[in-house]
Amino acid sequence: MSEIINTYDQLKAAVEAGLLPKTQAVAVSYCARPAGRMGICRCNKTLVFSPFFKTDVASHWSDHGNKSFIGNRSESFEAAKAWASATYGITEWKPNAWRDHVPAIAQKYFPIRKQPCTTES
Repeated sequence: MSEIINTYDQLKAAVEAGLLPKTQAVAVSYCARPAGRMGICRCNKTLVFSPFFKTDVASHWSDHGNKSFIGNRSESFEAAKAWASATYGITEWKPNAWRDHVPAIAQKYFPIRKQPCTTES
């Protein structure tokens, strides 16, 4: 596989290597509300997603089939991790370069080497 540059590729690589079953290839990611006019129609939330399946088929259309937890990072992130652990049987999480939390084995063997771009100057 080519260079791992995002969480999606990281999870796919772990499954292809046989380190993680598809049923446990999930990540927890916080999405802050955008600044400016777009912030009016969005909210702070944490998403549980997978490159292989939808984590909540009954989710709102804007969540694209991902389980969402509304609230600031301190409110929603731990709730999302607890739900994902209970639902998918993941016992250990590690953050990657994108600040997403993935199963520890995916981060151990397939770390993201490049830091994501930032808009800060």
